[in-house]
Order: sequence, then structure tokens, then C-alpha cells
Amino acid sequence: AFLGASGQGKSTLASSFHQNDAKLMTDDCLLLDEENGQIIGIPNYFGVRLFEDSTTVVFGNQLITSLVTHYSTKSRLHLPKKCELSEPTRLNTLFILTDPAVNDADTSIIITPIKSAAELILLIRQSFILDVTDKSLIKTQFQNMGGLISSNVRIYRLQYPRKYNFLPAVRSKIKSVL
Repeated sequence: AFLGASGQGKSTLASSFHQNDAKLMTDDCLLLDEENGQIIGIPNYFGVRLFEDSTTVVFGNQLITSLVTHYSTKSRLHLPKKCELSEPTRLNTLFILTDPAVNDADTSIIITPIKSAAELILLIRQSFILDVTDKSLIKTQFQNMGGLISSNVRIYRLQYPRKYNFLPAVRSKIKSVL
């Protein structure tokens, strides 16, 4: 799974994997649950939402698209059903996308394991809470994040240049740690 702030390239990266024979579980929201000591990802939104440049680079013009909403230029791509992973699946690895190197000449793809407090802080930054005044909900969110950190899910920080020609190398580097 990929986690990161808006615009970090999560959907583009997942779509790149999809175009290279990976099944797509969801875009924008992965529901997690605990089952028999394992963290399970539950599919809930099929298809992908991408900006036009990402759509063209990853898919060409081979898919039907429609606008997501009036306030965004992203398009919803309608993927064939065979491309979807529709059953709950054990989550093994979580990559948290962070800002790439400031230097545009830097071509480094960096994957760093993160542990404990660093993981919790990154998860908190990327989590979404509907009502930040609901103390019970916040407590549950922290407990869930603690459970994720203490589970067997490997969590990595992923930094890479946000240039389309790097996608094959990024996929290869990610596969090397799986």
C-alpha cells in the first residue's frame, strides 16, 4: 500500500504497478482491519483518479475517463473488472511517500525502514479524521495506528524523483524490498 500527502504520486505509482500486471485494490482510501493477528486491506473503491499527464504516461488513451468533480482536473479512469483485487487481502508492506530530494538533478530512489515513533508520526500526518474534536475517535485512531505499527506490516519511507521516466526504476526498487 502507498500512503502520502495529496499530490505525492500514490495513484500514479499504483497505476504504474497495475499496468505492469499488478492487481489494483483501491484508490484514495484503503480500509484496514485486524483479523487473526494480521492487518487486512479491504477493497472499497475501484478505478483510479489521475491528472491528465499521469493518465497519458501510464495508460495512453486506451481507457474511458470522466471528470471526478467540478473543482478538480483529475479524471476517473474506468478499469476493467479483471484488473481489480476484490477480496480482502493481508497487508504486508506500507510505503509512505515523502517529498523527493530538493535537487532536481538527484536521481536517488531511497527506501528506508522506519520504526516506532517515526512511523507513528508519519501515520498521524497522513491519516484523515472527520471530526478532530471527537476525543473517542482520536483515541481509537491512535490505538489503530499503534496496532498497525506493532503488527508484522513492514513500513518504509519512500523518496524518489517525481519524473515519469523513473517509474520503472521505482517499481524495481520497491519489488527488491518485498
